[in-house]
Amino acid sequence: MDVETSGLRLYGHRALSVAVLTLDPVGRLEECSMLLDPRCDPGPVHIHGLMAERLRGAPVFEDVAERIGTLLAGRVMVAHA
Repeated sequence: MDVETSGLRLYGHRALSVAVLTLDPVGRLEECSMLLDPRCDPGPVHIHGLMAERLRGAPVFEDVAERIGTLLAGRVMVAHA
């Protein structure tokens, strides 16, 4: 799982993109990645490269949270910082 955000503060900053890779028991890969409209300034574009124009019109996190939860349910999550 990888997430890009507009900043590090819990309140005021938002997710900009989410990517999830999953493996089933026999090793088949499923990939899901999506841009998200933060409806705020995307923050440090020099870090994540996601300009407001590119994010405009994408779903907001609340619209995809259930799908992400379903993808991660019952799995061991591996992430990087």
